[in-house]
Amino acid sequence: MPISFACNCGKKFRAKDEAAGRKVSCPNCNAQIQVPLPPTLDQGIKTDDSEIISTIKIVENRRQFASLNPSPMNTVGLVSLVFGLLSIFAGCLAIMSVISLMSHKFQVRGALDSWLGPSILLALFSGALGLLISRLGSQRIVRAYSLNGMRLAAIPLILALFSVLYAWLQPNYMALGYKALGDGRLQEAEQYYLKEIKEGEGPPEDESLPYAYQGLARTYSAQRRFSEAEKFFQRSLAIFDSNAKRDSDPKSSWNYAVINCMEYQAVNFLQERNIDESIAILRKVFVLKEDLYGNFSTPWNDLLVLSSLYEQKKDYSNAIMTVQVAMRRVEARDMTETIPYAACLEQGVQIGRSSGLMTEAEMSESLSRAKSIRSKFPSLPLPDIYQ
Repeated sequence: MPISFACNCGKKFRAKDEAAGRKVSCPNCNAQIQVPLPPTLDQGIKTDDSEIISTIKIVENRRQFASLNPSPMNTVGLVSLVFGLLSIFAGCLAIMSVISLMSHKFQVRGALDSWLGPSILLALFSGALGLLISRLGSQRIVRAYSLNGMRLAAIPLILALFSVLYAWLQPNYMALGYKALGDGRLQEAEQYYLKEIKEGEGPPEDESLPYAYQGLARTYSAQRRFSEAEKFFQRSLAIFDSNAKRDSDPKSSWNYAVINCMEYQAVNFLQERNIDESIAILRKVFVLKEDLYGNFSTPWNDLLVLSSLYEQKKDYSNAIMTVQVAMRRVEARDMTETIPYAACLEQGVQIGRSSGLMTEAEMSESLSRAKSIRSKFPSLPLPDIYQ
């Protein structure tokens, strides 16, 4: 005959006679309830009836032994466990990323660094979700060991928070060097770039290393330490060029980095008054730009810079030819009534004055046209060529 009983929370249950004396968990409030004895057995037991008492004790011992076996997982507990394990994995990945940032002895540097942000986010998300689900469910996953999602999720949350704190406190020497160089604090910029180079040289080499070389070269150039600047420009270009050749995409960021670095290198030679080297590098840059962006892609102002360098070398034929190329590119974009076209006319007049290749009438006509264009932009001052 089934045994009827109820929990203190009001939940009612029915159990078979064989469950008499066993302790069970209420699924509603999680309280421990003991199944009562059947009414007939309860009334028939006497203190002098040793046989019946002995039988009940044997049954009770068996039930207590059986209660040590793990109870089956419920849905809430299982989901909590999954998110708890996921958060542990993400937390471990986050802490490994931090270790790889702290020590350059690991060959995984660079590979794990890129996982730092995602692993922190994953650990925080899955850990918090595991905590929430386990809290709502209030269920132990395995009764014998009291394993639950809340305990699993707490570990990676701590690891992830530590990772966030470390990443926040970790100085970004590249950004600090760039800011110091822009503000003219050259000594500080040099120290920041040297620290970034020391960290980035590995092994293995960090991807930021060529940019640190370039930043240090620009700093040395601003300090007029031109030979030292050229040495680091060469190091930077060697890495950029090597990466560009390995990349199958012809328009990869490495190709843009090569062009950018060569332009800085040309400026360094120009400040050193090494015009020949500056011209040679700019010509290479223009070829790279044509290959990368297509024909007629070299900016008109770059061509005027090259023309000015030819003029300084007194190579007037190349100077005039370069100005004409610039003018044709401006005309091709239908910009004949804009400042670029006026600048080309003015550059041609400047070369004509230096070389004597233009008559006074030709120069006067060009300046008159250029001045007419500039009159449409009254906020811009007139160049010295009009004085």
